[in-house]
Amino acid sequence: MAKNMMKGLIRQPGGIGDIFYTQKIVKKLLEGTVDEVCWPVEDQYCACLNDYLDAKNINFIPLSNFLDTSELYSTDINEIVRKGDILYIPLQHSDQIHTNMSVMKAKYYFCNMRYEFEDWDLYFNFRRDEEKEKELKDFLKIKDGDDFVVISETYGTLPNYTTKNVPYDGDKKIIKLTPHKGFSVFDWCWIFENASEIHMIETCFIYILEKLNLKAEILNLYSKWEPAFWGHVGYIPKKVKWNFCDWPV
Repeated sequence: MAKNMMKGLIRQPGGIGDIFYTQKIVKKLLEGTVDEVCWPVEDQYCACLNDYLDAKNINFIPLSNFLDTSELYSTDINEIVRKGDILYIPLQHSDQIHTNMSVMKAKYYFCNMRYEFEDWDLYFNFRRDEEKEKELKDFLKIKDGDDFVVISETYGTLPNYTTKNVPYDGDKKIIKLTPHKGFSVFDWCWIFENASEIHMIETCFIYILEKLNLKAEILNLYSKWEPAFWGHVGYIPKKVKWNFCDWPV
């Protein structure tokens, strides 16, 4: 370990999109404040994050196996605390402190990085597994040259998720974005890049799509809220030119 001998402990176990968006916060901490980071996450995310994310010195561990020797994580503390060689950062509670802004911006304000969220995408990087992407393509019975649309209608942390009916009245082949055992959220990259249209609810995939080369010209995004509210995520996309859609009445 480096000379500081400090360890970061992050509280943001769920909301995989939140985890993507806050990579900059943690990587900046690793540049000068802490030497390594322990990040307990929902069990179903752990392998995916460790295997795919470019996150050197960030150790994602299953929440169910996390032993809180600092006795900080299990409390309701909603401030950054140093205890011994542990720097505890409860990102999950940031919106309880900064209540007059979006949940996502609050995480940066909480860490005294007020205007540093604008280039979040530069710090969010992941590897791609072309073999798994092809396996998913074959599993979904997609052939080269197929004209298809991707529709994503669920959001939330599995197994507790919500489904809304995303409208589509076209006649192209429909690929529903649903969890499939053995495939991660990153294994959908080829599907996204080759879809001619994408219609989806705002979820963690809006962060992944920022890193891809999309050919789709129709990109419709729907809010989790009815009526639509974009205050939390409307400013997040940088490259993808979404149509921010209202829910049909």
